[in-house]
Amino acid sequence: VLRESSFAPLRHRESVDVEIVRLAKQAGRPASCPAHAPRSPSVGFVTSGKGLDRRYATELVDAGLDFLGFSLAGVTPATHAAIRVHSQLDEVTSALDPLVADGILR
Repeated sequence: VLRESSFAPLRHRESVDVEIVRLAKQAGRPASCPAHAPRSPSVGFVTSGKGLDRRYATELVDAGLDFLGFSLAGVTPATHAAIRVHSQLDEVTSALDPLVADGILR
């Protein structure tokens, strides 16, 4: 299960609710999936990182979130800003660094 959209999902928490992640993980494999498919779906989404804090990241991981992609468009602030309008590379890395340091994300 991958939630994709054209807006920042963490800025609209009702779209990526912790309970939705938990329910998706508990739902299990649909009968139409091959028998060798994992019993529990992989659940994740892509984000700019805006709105992600320690508490919310911990809640998502505890609910069963399998992956979290971050929208990066360059390794320099200028390149990132030129491609990702209204996003600053230092904002993304500032949100991400403490979560990795605390072991919430790896």
